[in-house]
Amino acid sequence: MSNPIAKIETALLVLVVIAIVLSGSTLAYVAPIVSAIEEVKAGTEELKAKVEGLSAGLSDVRAAVERVEEIVGAPPAPPPPPPPPPPAPVELVVFSLWGGVEEERFLKTL
Repeated sequence: MSNPIAKIETALLVLVVIAIVLSGSTLAYVAPIVSAIEEVKAGTEELKAKVEGLSAGLSDVRAAVERVEEIVGAPPAPPPPPPPPPPAPVELVVFSLWGGVEEERFLKTL
């Protein structure tokens, strides 16, 4: 069910069932909810038809662009981006807070 319209319709149906279960008088809610679902379905079908029309128009445009590229030639590829600069060297600076053996242990743990 990867269709987003079907997911929306399923979510609306689940909400309707939850509303019916939680309500005391279900009859008062059923008719408006069913009509709202029908309106949403009609709207989604209308949107689906528009998307299919746009998809067909887009494929026509793609075909026209391909024909023009065959006649004229494809545009040159853009140059590759420049390589990133090398990282700056990192220096480790240790300030001595202790002296002698403690400092050696601290430096060994690093």
